[in-house]
Amino acid sequence: TYAHLMEPEVMRACAKFVRHHAAWNGPRPAPKCFSHNDFRIDNMLLGGPRICVVDWQTSAYLGSGMDVAYFLGGAFDRDTRRAVEHDLLREYHDQLLAPA
Repeated sequence: TYAHLMEPEVMRACAKFVRHHAAWNGPRPAPKCFSHNDFRIDNMLLGGPRICVVDWQTSAYLGSGMDVAYFLGGAFDRDTRRAVEHDLLREYHDQLLAPA
C-alpha cells in the first residue's frame, strides 16, 4: 500500500524482516527478563523524581536487551543516537551492576 512512499533501502529491510520473521521471533536460549516491549518516551509519565511506565499489553519475557534497544532506536534521530548510545549503554550497564 505504501511502497511508493518508501525509500528502496526501507523496502529491502522490510522484505528481509518478513523473510526471517519466524527465525527472529523463535525461542532463544539466552537469558530473559520481563520486558515492556514498547519502551518509548510516549509510554512514560514524567514528573518529580519518578517515572511511571504505562501501556503494558505487549509485555513478555524476552532477551534482556530488548527494552533498551527499542528505546534507543526510537528515542533519537540516527545522528543523535550514534553520538550518545555508547555513553547511555555504559550508564545503563553501570546502573544494572550498582548495589541496590
